[in-house]
Amino acid sequence: MNKNLVLITITIGVLVAIGLTVYFFGPQRDCASSGWKNTLGVDLEAQVHDVDAVKGKLGITDAQVREYDTLLKDYALKYDTGCQDFRAQRISQAEYTCRRQNMDRILDELRQFSEAIQAAKTVADPTTQKQVVLKIFDDLRASSQAQYRTGCASAVDINPPYFYWSGSRTVNSNNESREQRCHV
Repeated sequence: MNKNLVLITITIGVLVAIGLTVYFFGPQRDCASSGWKNTLGVDLEAQVHDVDAVKGKLGITDAQVREYDTLLKDYALKYDTGCQDFRAQRISQAEYTCRRQNMDRILDELRQFSEAIQAAKTVADPTTQKQVVLKIFDDLRASSQAQYRTGCASAVDINPPYFYWSGSRTVNSNNESREQRCHV
């Protein structure tokens, strides 16, 4: 019986060790949206096909469809890159949070965009959908050009925290000259 108890204990220990190893060192869900699925809550590729299907009805050109496709790919790449930059501590928590909020707002607009495209497929007069589509398209373009940083505060880091003024010296009571130093 002792032999069986030892075998069971060793087996349980090995299984727990394997489980902990897989949990801590196994494949982890990372920032890459493209690594797990080709969507960010919206199927990006399907949206381009939907826009292409109703472009004549909405009065959208082939160039706009191609630009939209490029902007969506750029959005997905920047979404991934922002998260990777935060994990590697290349950007601060505040900057990441601000960018992520901007990107989430655009993602909500992409969902509205998808709904407007679907509605444009079935209605006879898609003028309302056209306005929605073009506004969201313009918002996506503007946000992409701003690197999704609109409203995010920038900061300046001065290192070392002292700097010396050139050309400006003080003279003390002993007529000794010394540089002025300013603490930032």
